[in-house]
Amino acid sequence: LVGIPSAYIFARCEFRFKKAFFYVLLITRMSPGAVFVIPYFIAYKELGLLDTYIGLTLIYFASNLGIIVWSLRAFLEEAARIDGCSLLQTLFRISIPLATPGIASTAILSFIFSWNEFLFALLLTRQKVQTAPIGVLNFIVFEKMNWGVIAAGAIVIALPVIFFGIAIRKYYVKGLTQGGLAGD
Repeated sequence: LVGIPSAYIFARCEFRFKKAFFYVLLITRMSPGAVFVIPYFIAYKELGLLDTYIGLTLIYFASNLGIIVWSLRAFLEEAARIDGCSLLQTLFRISIPLATPGIASTAILSFIFSWNEFLFALLLTRQKVQTAPIGVLNFIVFEKMNWGVIAAGAIVIALPVIFFGIAIRKYYVKGLTQGGLAGD
């Protein structure tokens, strides 16, 4: 909801510090998560966002927005501008339908990055909110490691990604090949 309009603005509009904003978005994905853990933890503690779904959602939003904007910008740049259409009409009538393969491939990448994320989920959640990888980690106890349960948990974690990938595979392959041909 935020990534597509943001990518479109970066693709179609000129504004001051455009390049700087674009690279700041990219740096959020390039930087290791460990760089941000302590500031996020302190801010979340002060704001009461520790162990909440909203807090975890904000982290995943912030860490994935850069890759979404970076990926989709190339697809949206290829969409043509139609005379008589406003910027928003062009986005919804032309650019988004033409960029559907790119949106699908970016969606699966963003989903995988969020689904498999471990560090922030480990440090910013406690009892009430847990992601699937943290749930599997809880199967490891001091006395022993129950490998059967851990393996079953790993399979259950992988299933949504596999099903999501199968559901949009034709768009994903088309999006990856189009993205490889797009000039930057």
